[in-house]
Amino acid sequence: MLLLVDAAPILLFDFDGTTCLGDDPVLAYAHEVEKLLPADEFGVIETELNAFLRGDRGSVFLDGYAAVAQLVGDRCSLDDLAGCYLRSREQLADGVLDVHAPAGLADLLAGTDATAVLVTNAPDIGIDSVLGQLGLAQAFDHVVTDAAKPAGMRKMLSAADIGERSVAAIGDIWINDLAVPHEFGYSTAYIDRFGRGDGDPTWRAVTPEALIDELATWLEVSTGEQT
Repeated sequence: MLLLVDAAPILLFDFDGTTCLGDDPVLAYAHEVEKLLPADEFGVIETELNAFLRGDRGSVFLDGYAAVAQLVGDRCSLDDLAGCYLRSREQLADGVLDVHAPAGLADLLAGTDATAVLVTNAPDIGIDSVLGQLGLAQAFDHVVTDAAKPAGMRKMLSAADIGERSVAAIGDIWINDLAVPHEFGYSTAYIDRFGRGDGDPTWRAVTPEALIDELATWLEVSTGEQT
């Protein structure tokens, strides 16, 4: 449950593809899967995955992780895929993957009194270490892992004593990150990297960097409304 101690606005950030950028985590997941498949079968999967990540396959998948799972199909069990995913997260936590935060995000969060909440479906495997790598070690007031969005988002927002606080959610998968906040009447910032066109967000952009100014303006207005 979110413990809210003042009337400050609330920012709800997703992690992968929103706060943590770079395709290395997805590629690490894919290479773990590679170990379970014949070389010729994985070659086709790798070609399609790379084409999707380059933007050559449009919006056929939700994101890179979904692309790997769907391209693999029934060649691997769900348990095998889960194990591959966890091993890729361990690599991320160990700092061996190339990731970065959106330019301007650290300054945005450092310059506001808003309550910043990181809400991710990813497990709590070195999340604090990764935030440190991203230059965001002290950026979030709350970190929620294994969030089980979208159902977990609904549960969290329903349980929180949000009252009249202004809320904005930022994410790259509409159904997981933004659909529930939108239903609650909150502002939503959709990072639509693959041009899916999902939902009806307050703001939409291809990159998170393109949303920083919109969020900064929203914070100024929302903070003013609380004073």
